[in-house]
Amino acid sequence: MAKHPFLQTMAMRLASSMSAERKPWAAILASDSALLEDSLQFLDGDYGTASRYIWLLGEVAETAPEQLYPFLPFLWQRLPEVQVPDTQRSLAKFMEYCGIPEEMEGEVIDTLFHWLNDFDTSKSCRYHTLRTLAKVVQKYPDFAEELRVSIESQMPVQNHVFRHYALKILKQLDEQQL
Repeated sequence: MAKHPFLQTMAMRLASSMSAERKPWAAILASDSALLEDSLQFLDGDYGTASRYIWLLGEVAETAPEQLYPFLPFLWQRLPEVQVPDTQRSLAKFMEYCGIPEEMEGEVIDTLFHWLNDFDTSKSCRYHTLRTLAKVVQKYPDFAEELRVSIESQMPVQNHVFRHYALKILKQLDEQQL
């Protein structure tokens, strides 16, 4: 298993760790790409380990997105196989904070639109998907109308958090005349 002393400590404590404990771990992983790569083994852990490790990666994405970015293709392929709930949310969050690797853009953008329009997608996944697609439109304005239609069709049935961000994005689309 883990050879590095830090990863050995994580192996013993990750499954029952609290957010406050994981934040400094995220900083350590973000400062060492080899250590971050070695830590990917925690995706193969039990439910508690894998789920908290994915949360830890979310912290890395928020604080040091450039460090997680090289691992996005691997995570995109691997996370759906991990037996924890709502890995879609984590993938959308990673893409929101880190950006979408160019070689994956077509597949990821299609998937994000599917998640946004699928009523079985969790609310938290929709939130990150919506924000990621807003960034996509900045790069690829041709997606603006599809995003607008997706948002407008869901406004009556979504929660206030979704509507709040959706209205901001619609305003941005209007201001940019996209």
